[in-house]
Amino acid sequence: MVVRTVDDGPLPFRPGAFDLVASRHPVVTMWSEVARVLRLGGRFKSPMTPVLRSTT
Repeated sequence: MVVRTVDDGPLPFRPGAFDLVASRHPVVTMWSEVARVLRLGGRFKSPMTPVLRSTT
């Protein structure tokens, strides 16, 4: 498990690094960064969204 807090800018991870990205209390969701760090078929989870699957 990796826990990171990022307010703005790129996430400090390589592309395709994760099967799952979770955001507990997103104020703004950086969709391009979420998609970049998810592996193909990876998932994003937030209390404000259903589980979304990466298609990029």
